Amino acid sequence: MKLPTPKLLYVHDNLTPFVKTRFGKNSLEYETAQLFIKHIAVQPHTKVGTLEDELAGLISKSNPEPFDITFGFGHKGEEIAQLLHGRWSAFPNIQRLDITRIEKENGSEHVLVSKTDESIEDQIAKADGFNSIALIDDVLFTGFTMRNVMELLPIDGKNCHLFFTRGIDETKKEFEKMGCKVHFGVSLPGKIEVDSSTISIMNLITEGAIRTPSGDLSYCDRGEWMEAWFPNKADTIKHLCQALTTLFANISQEEKMIKPHIIAKTTQ
Repeated sequence: MKLPTPKLLYVHDNLTPFVKTRFGKNSLEYETAQLFIKHIAVQPHTKVGTLEDELAGLISKSNPEPFDITFGFGHKGEEIAQLLHGRWSAFPNIQRLDITRIEKENGSEHVLVSKTDESIEDQIAKADGFNSIALIDDVLFTGFTMRNVMELLPIDGKNCHLFFTRGIDETKKEFEKMGCKVHFGVSLPGKIEVDSSTISIMNLITEGAIRTPSGDLSYCDRGEWMEAWFPNKADTIKHLCQALTTLFANISQEEKMIKPHIIAKTTQ
């Protein structure tokens, strides 16, 4: 099935702070990155946003009481929790869930796996005995990861608060029906992929944005996705993806995983 071009594509700019920090503003890398973002931003259906914008939205809409335990999904979720704790003092007990999803062979389904020797069940078991739980991730899109985690939680959804820097309203409503309280920094209206979609720029050029049984891919490796997201500029944007990938060839995946608190600082 052909992927539709969404009415709104929200593009999270985590590329600018990365190249600014790693290479400086007077570098070829920074110049190429800005040209890349310019071609993305000129699309009539795209909106480019920053982590600073998203955190400001979360902070302005919520001021929660402290939770017994907080799970940050991966390094991003953990760091976002730490940033928000600095403002709210609501997450004194933050635990990172080292999890990721992998595509099945058919490409249309996923499986959630642990990234460490500790099983997902054992990681989530740290919530045993607690009455209030916060779950924090950067994006709520289909809700696949969150649903799988919540099925393993020892408490009912009504005692869970979910925090995301951005997310799709349609999916938010599904979790609210379960009794969860869901908080977004940036709310994206309507239905997934038809009305709204969201991507981060670094995922366009970073292998591992998509994990498959045959290896890691970047979003740019999926030509049909690029055509749907950037119908008027797909070839140009794919060319710039390749140029940036070449410029970043000697940079480790760890370096590319620039921490959210650095992003927040450099976008100010």
